Amino acid sequence: MKVFGGIFRHRLNPEQIVLLGMMFNLIAISWIAMYDMSWMHWSGGAHCATHSAAFSFSWVVISFCMWVLMMVAMMLPSFLKSVLLFAKMDQSRNSKRSFFGMGKGIYIVLGYLSAWAGYSLLGTALQFLLLRLDLLSSDLSFHSMEWSAGLLIATGIFQFSGLKDRCLSQCKSPLGFFLTSWKEGALGAFQMGWSQGVYCVGCCLLLMLLMFVGGVMSLSWMIGLTALVLAEKWIDGKFSIRKTTGVALIGWGLFLFIGKSF
Repeated sequence: MKVFGGIFRHRLNPEQIVLLGMMFNLIAISWIAMYDMSWMHWSGGAHCATHSAAFSFSWVVISFCMWVLMMVAMMLPSFLKSVLLFAKMDQSRNSKRSFFGMGKGIYIVLGYLSAWAGYSLLGTALQFLLLRLDLLSSDLSFHSMEWSAGLLIATGIFQFSGLKDRCLSQCKSPLGFFLTSWKEGALGAFQMGWSQGVYCVGCCLLLMLLMFVGGVMSLSWMIGLTALVLAEKWIDGKFSIRKTTGVALIGWGLFLFIGKSF
């Protein structure tokens, strides 16, 4: 079994070190913010449940920021390998640096996060719709076990789909993506980050919606899903984490359906 594809076996160059520091800071800040929201009750689920009917601008901003912070905390760690590889390839092509030594790596990170910002808009809209339909509790999890079971089964089935396989292969092998889709300049770096982000969204589309099963403000669900995403993208071997997860999710959903019937 190979982990990380050997990306950390070689000595990091200065640009990679600066990028790592910037990304670790973003990830840490996002996790701290989510911790405060979850355990200190910072206008979290209660705010969203109380003000969803009004659909005010402040509700949209708070909910959108919550989803963005979640996506940064959960998804940016899985992009580390791609960023380090990009920085190494970019340095070999162009020695110029900007933004305190980060080179064009900052643009690929912004492109990646912009794709997840788009997904955050979807999450905010779906959250509003589910609250208006009175399908969510105050912690932003489904009231009904049937809805939770249905989403678990749908996510499990998606794990076996061709779309999941294609998107995951692009995320697991960034070298092939950069060799075939390389674009020069800052705009090119942003576009490559956006493309990688779109593949990542396609790969984890339903996995992230499982937050509605355990509660959008639940740190334990955030940690569990983050670990699963990292395992899917960073661990290679004969053991298929993608398919095993699919079987487990389908089994879990069926168990909830059967348990509800008794």
